[in-house]
Amino acid sequence: MSNSIGSWNGSVFKVSSKKIFSLSDISVKRSSRWATHDIIGKVSKMEFQGMDQIAVECKIILDATLGVKPIEEAEKFHKALNNGTAAKLVIAGKAISSNKFVLTDISEEYDIITNAGKVQRLTLSLTFKEYR
Repeated sequence: MSNSIGSWNGSVFKVSSKKIFSLSDISVKRSSRWATHDIIGKVSKMEFQGMDQIAVECKIILDATLGVKPIEEAEKFHKALNNGTAAKLVIAGKAISSNKFVLTDISEEYDIITNAGKVQRLTLSLTFKEYR
């Protein structure tokens, strides 16, 4: 049995009896842009400029004991970051936006490295931004 949590660029985030490749600490930020016009002797006026890009931050734990190859999976994200890949971002069965998302940042935590120098568990912190 497999439960899909989401997907981006061919990577399917899911939990099954054989493999755990899931997102955690998912944060979606939606914001708008405003211009402030100063008026001498009066309160400033604000003017709506439009919506800003949606930003999504999340973590992925890549653990060899949970059926994934940490370095191989991380390399897929590195390649997408280096190439500026844009793709639909789906979380909980729904696209975050009708627009595609690009990966703008990756932070890596090497949680467990065996005494043979093999990465056992790697946590990726990812930042996606809406591409318009």
